[in-house]
Amino acid sequence: ATDAALLRQRYADISLDTMYGGPIPCEMLPSATASSLQRAYVLALIEGAIGDKLTGYDIIVEFGGGSALLAASLFAVDPAFEGLYVIWDLPLMGALQRHVLEQ
Repeated sequence: ATDAALLRQRYADISLDTMYGGPIPCEMLPSATASSLQRAYVLALIEGAIGDKLTGYDIIVEFGGGSALLAASLFAVDPAFEGLYVIWDLPLMGALQRHVLEQ
């Protein structure tokens, strides 16, 4: 397989959703939701901009992690990631991020 085909598969795999909590599926791709497609898109944009996979880094620091979308994407695409992922955010957001990442 070509590098482009492998990358497409990488992002296609994380565009699928567990459907936990009953989200509304996408009409054209019933196994995905708007959130899961956004997750794949954001990771593809960042990795495309830096020209490398984030999982190749030892430490990732994210400022203002919001709902932990990027972190969830990274661990979904490479569950064996052994680097350190730090989210620096407001304390209240930490509870939401823990909930998202524990799913």
